[in-house]
Amino acid sequence: MVVVDRHGLVTALNLEAERIFGWTEHHLVGEPMSQFVPERFHLLLDSDAASTVPGGTVRCFARRRDGTECPAELARRPLGTGDDGQSLLTLRDLTKWRRAFQNRSWTDEQARATLESIGDAVITTDMAGIVTYLNPVAEHLTGWDPEQAVGQSLDTILPLVSEATRTPIPNAAVRCLEEGRSIDLEDGVLLLRQDGTEVPIGDSAAPLRDRNGSKVGVVLVIQNEREKRRVSRRLSYEATHDGLTGLINRREFERRLTRVVKELASGAEHGLICLDLDRFKRVNDAGGHDAGDALLRRLSGLLTRKMRKRDTVARLGGDEFGILLEHCPPVEAERIAEGVRSAVEQFGFEWGAGTPFAVSASIGLVSITRDTGSVAAVFRAADTACYLAKETGGNRVALHRSSIPGL
Repeated sequence: MVVVDRHGLVTALNLEAERIFGWTEHHLVGEPMSQFVPERFHLLLDSDAASTVPGGTVRCFARRRDGTECPAELARRPLGTGDDGQSLLTLRDLTKWRRAFQNRSWTDEQARATLESIGDAVITTDMAGIVTYLNPVAEHLTGWDPEQAVGQSLDTILPLVSEATRTPIPNAAVRCLEEGRSIDLEDGVLLLRQDGTEVPIGDSAAPLRDRNGSKVGVVLVIQNEREKRRVSRRLSYEATHDGLTGLINRREFERRLTRVVKELASGAEHGLICLDLDRFKRVNDAGGHDAGDALLRRLSGLLTRKMRKRDTVARLGGDEFGILLEHCPPVEAERIAEGVRSAVEQFGFEWGAGTPFAVSASIGLVSITRDTGSVAAVFRAADTACYLAKETGGNRVALHRSSIPGL
């Protein structure tokens, strides 16, 4: 604060004024105030000019003792009337404010540049769920032009449905505002784009706050998960299927068998087949592993075609196959097993220059009932029956009729 007389000479000042200007009161008192303000702002020191400024406050620069300038806010207020009246000049140093503003502007520019260059779609809304911003990725993902999208409801721009049930899914922004925390969508969500196409997405919403920490809206970050889900499906397939034949692998087969054993209802009956090729080593020895692989692939197709829709065929390893016959009484299971044996026997396999190979299979069959023991016990019973079929000449079906838990 600086007090000046009607001639503009300093008559008093406070310690903050000394700090701003870099001079003490001893040096400033009696000096014209204009000395401490650059010439281009002198007009603002005139009482008549200052009175025409709304609120009596203007922004200018103050000159320090070392000749540097600092941004300042200047307000002038009369302290009395008459020719001898004095005025109080209040100067506010805006250096820190200006630096903060410049930093904020820099941050905003960097933030916008970042939003427009990242690979995720970003949408912001106000507290009513009205869209206020889309970055270029969001434009492409939703199919909406920003000029059309801004001002629309988020549900209009981002309609979501369940991939499994096709029912509408509320957007995460609603829960985000209600609960005041970040929200992630569950898996299996589809975005219905403006052109009618569908895109699998992942979505997270977080409260958008101003510098005072007050909620002013929501920011949504959306990922196009088409490639992610494609890769996920491929990895899931590879984890549950045999790479050579495309059949279910042993791990997945055991998982399905475990489910059947655990869910046995009173009176339900199932069947388990273990199939082992006879003289498979001859094929590998004569034609190499390529011949053996080709035989396994062709037999896989044959076995699949012989099964009912509810049955599962798996390659358990090497030339061993497993077949799970769900809801299949013993008589029906025996018929299917015999049909498989006959089909393999009649299968004509040739390799290379038309070299024929005789193919047959040893098959072990065990019934799965409510008295069945563990999955391991069921497998042991089927393996034992298959071994019996092979030891008695092969190309036959052996039934395991004893109590499984007693093995």
